[in-house]
Amino acid sequence: MKIVFVNKSDRVGGAAVACRRLHTAIVKSGTDSKLLVQEKTDDDPTVIAVGSGFWKKKKDFLLFVIERLYFLFYEASKEIRYAFSPAVAGENIHKNTLIKNADIVHIHWFNQGYLSLKNLKALLIQQKKMQILKGANITFVTSSHWLKREADKSMLLKDFRVLSIPIPIDANVFYTADKYSIRKKLSLPKNKKLILFAAANISDKRKGLDYLLQALKLIEDNNLNFADIEILTFGKFDAAAFYNLSFKVYNLGVISEAEKIAEVYNAADLFAIPSLEDNLPNTIIESLACGTPVLAFNSGGMPEMVDHKINGYVAEYKSVDDLKNGIEFIINHPDAELLGKNAVEKAQQAYSEKGVAEKYKKVYKEILNQQV
Repeated sequence: MKIVFVNKSDRVGGAAVACRRLHTAIVKSGTDSKLLVQEKTDDDPTVIAVGSGFWKKKKDFLLFVIERLYFLFYEASKEIRYAFSPAVAGENIHKNTLIKNADIVHIHWFNQGYLSLKNLKALLIQQKKMQILKGANITFVTSSHWLKREADKSMLLKDFRVLSIPIPIDANVFYTADKYSIRKKLSLPKNKKLILFAAANISDKRKGLDYLLQALKLIEDNNLNFADIEILTFGKFDAAAFYNLSFKVYNLGVISEAEKIAEVYNAADLFAIPSLEDNLPNTIIESLACGTPVLAFNSGGMPEMVDHKINGYVAEYKSVDDLKNGIEFIINHPDAELLGKNAVEKAQQAYSEKGVAEKYKKVYKEILNQQV
């Protein structure tokens, strides 16, 4: 069985990280899998770019610009400029040798100039299907039960099978390590409670940093042992965002190496992800695998990942008071070791590479059997 994943990038962005992890899990399971991308960043032979060279990069950028210009006339503000993809520009990959020889084409994320709706139609015509959806042998797979429920409501998908299978985590990279030796290595304080917040861009309102800052201010104003708490961040940093807080902030900058990211999770006592909208964040799976309890809002797929008061805390949506309660619950928990143990067990049971790969292989075989 030959699988070809289709994703814009092999590593850049959450969708790329998720796709790469799934592709890697399928490869480790002994199945022939390739990842066909527009942007390739490393020398992995199982990852293939649709082209290379100076002019290819210029073309990719042009496709990206065409998409953004099309949307520019409809956007309400700059904050949502990259939140939607009109899929009006893209690459013709339907004649690619990998696509032609594939048993399963697994389309993961193709926005920002990789594939257009026209390109998608060409892919389906390659499979003898003459319309983008009607009559096509397509199974839609969401990574969270929440997104599956949303898809089930869609008139567009009402005649298709929709399943939910999560994204896996590599337990050889994300695992528990000695907190204090990691802190010493990263020049972090040994005896403070470190709250971790991470985002590619912390100024993105959807990441909910404002709510976390307000919750920390409540802790500070009520003198709830705030002297023992300090903040740890990585990603694009804006010092001004933390200006009104007395908490010391350590920013580790942009980290791209998974091994170093795992170290940061291990250094923290709590990972806070107050996102206002999210599906199945890679960061929560990473944190759980490293044994670090998670604080999240009751939004999207996050309540499926964080078991309330077992491996973290699920706060009422947009409630600053309950976010504060969550910080206090985890920071002051009488058995922090138990919370960490529960986190690791959740990651191992729900997001193992072997388990996720087997679920996907079962779906692939079912699809192929439908064609016989």
